[in-house]
Amino acid sequence: MIQRILILLFLGILLMGVARAQTGAWTTYLSPTQVNDYAEKDNKAYFATDAGIYVMDKTTRAIEHWTKNTTGLPSDRVESIAFHPDTKTMFIGTYDIALAYYDEGEWHSLTYPEAIIPEWGNPTLTYCVAFDAEGRLWAGTNRGLVRYNDGQWAIYNQQNTGLFIDNVWKLEHDLQGRILVGSHIMARLDGDQIEQLSPESDGANNTFIFSYSDANMICQQNGDLWFFTDIGIVCHYNGQSWDIQSQFDNIEIPFSQVNYVTEDQQGQLWANIGQNGFIRFDGSAWVEASPLDAADAEAVSSGLVYTGWATLLFHQNKVLVHTPEATDDYTLGNYPFDPVANQLTRDHEGQIWGMQGYNTLRNLTTGETIAFELNGEPLYLSTPTFDPQGRLWAMGGERVCYYENGEWHIFDSSNSPLPADEYYTDMLVDPQGDVWVYIYDWGYAITMDRNGRWSRILPSPTVM
Repeated sequence: MIQRILILLFLGILLMGVARAQTGAWTTYLSPTQVNDYAEKDNKAYFATDAGIYVMDKTTRAIEHWTKNTTGLPSDRVESIAFHPDTKTMFIGTYDIALAYYDEGEWHSLTYPEAIIPEWGNPTLTYCVAFDAEGRLWAGTNRGLVRYNDGQWAIYNQQNTGLFIDNVWKLEHDLQGRILVGSHIMARLDGDQIEQLSPESDGANNTFIFSYSDANMICQQNGDLWFFTDIGIVCHYNGQSWDIQSQFDNIEIPFSQVNYVTEDQQGQLWANIGQNGFIRFDGSAWVEASPLDAADAEAVSSGLVYTGWATLLFHQNKVLVHTPEATDDYTLGNYPFDPVANQLTRDHEGQIWGMQGYNTLRNLTTGETIAFELNGEPLYLSTPTFDPQGRLWAMGGERVCYYENGEWHIFDSSNSPLPADEYYTDMLVDPQGDVWVYIYDWGYAITMDRNGRWSRILPSPTVM
């Protein structure tokens, strides 16, 4: 009897714990850092991002956000979108969980065949998807080029084609609807056959045309082909011969690779080179340019798309929609702070703070910020932590500081035993309020107790 009572008591306590655990609800905040692909269907524009899919109504500009939580996406890291040419069904390639399609309001996953799924290590990664003229789905992966049609899979890679197509980063179409393959080389699919298009070398100084970790390509409206390697070699085919340039020698812009390339309605080619902005091909040379003639266009972006209804420029957390009438910003995601907070810590009252940038701490509930500055100049702030009295402690350079009543109090080699020109690797405040600072090169800690007294804690001798 006593045993039965104990069992029932244990079950009651367990159920109380489960019920308590289920009373809360999680809220997810997503912040897209880049737009990976763009597609249109009817009056909707679709943005594939690393935080799900955003769907914009081209007339009202209303935005829906599709995520794992809202629509059951298999992954929020969506790399590419393509619509079946006949059924108009949406297919996506996700970075980490293969392919999927959206049918009658539900997502269905397409798992890659075992032949390209590694037994250990990184999973098969998807970079892009596209349909050919026969309605077959193609995917560019880190294991080669994969084709899917009516439940059947085919794989194209270096082992069975003899071409350098182990990684496939881009898939585009030429004017005849054939799929262009951006891999270590540039290739083209014609039915079931694949052929190399990019030259082996430049024909002059025997520069090997090869892309190592990324590639870009485009087929222009006039049929010209472009292939950009990740080391600054540019191959241009005008329908008769290849022209090879290296590092854009005719302009003085330091860069190593093209992030993306696109074409405007006038047939001009635009290439993004990261923080250095954009360059445009004027028909004979590359020149510095701004696609929207606006300062915001010079900021780091992940995509530029010229469409019939607007020009779209994608930045982190937002998209610029440019028309002849106006240029409007639209926020993507629901993350409440910009930039994203990291290094989360809790203060003496239990409120959560996070680092924003390199010198500012922000209260994620109230929005209050504390900037680490000395004589009006921002300083790098690291290992922020609060003591039991609510003072904020942090390290910055060769300094240990605390913030109280709106003022920073700084300790360094001039007013404490802290050494100069040494690396402080870690700091913490214990429950009693004592501050501990570990000096990496010296192998010991320096502490300051809650009364302001400094001391050194030497390591214990090793016992052999």
